[in-house]
Amino acid sequence: MTNKWRTLLRISGFIFILAGILTGIFTELPSNWSTVVVFLGLGQFLAAGGFG
Repeated sequence: MTNKWRTLLRISGFIFILAGILTGIFTELPSNWSTVVVFLGLGQFLAAGGFG
């Protein structure tokens, strides 16, 4: 995988993590979707190589 795609996956993984956290904070719906979105973003970020 080229560095361009890894960078894109890392950025979109961070966006997923941020979206999951913000929806968990600002919505009052009793749902687990925010947790699912956070774990999907974390998995995508780690699959792209994490911080290294």
